[in-house]
Amino acid sequence: MRQIVQAFSLGMLTATSIFAIVFYISIEETTQPKTDESIQTKINYLESIGYVVEWPNAVNEHNQDPEETESPKRSPEQETIVYTLIIEPGMTSDEVGSILLETKIISDAKAFNDFLDDYNLHSSIQIGEYQLTSDMSVQQIVETITNG
Repeated sequence: MRQIVQAFSLGMLTATSIFAIVFYISIEETTQPKTDESIQTKINYLESIGYVVEWPNAVNEHNQDPEETESPKRSPEQETIVYTLIIEPGMTSDEVGSILLETKIISDAKAFNDFLDDYNLHSSIQIGEYQLTSDMSVQQIVETITNG
């Protein structure tokens, strides 16, 4: 019985050693430093399709605080929509996003839910009535409904 256990242990040690060697060799081959050029190219692409890139080392024209970020520009003929959102017990963040989309307070419910996901705020939405406008950014809306 002792020889069986020793043989098993030797087999486990050998297999682990082989996996470790293969792992470290494959990491060295695939690890390449990212160049600033490739990162800047990706940033430029994202900005060209309407995203704002906020990265501490990024060099772009969006070097402003997130709180200073304005909501999307509206044409003069579009008026600001004011809506009283009533959040009731049991409402999910998806339901809140759908209501805000239907009332044209936000233009993208997925962006609203993604923001809640990014900052883990789904469970922080407070029950109550909130005055929201279509001029508010997603961040301002989330701050309003999570701070009560």
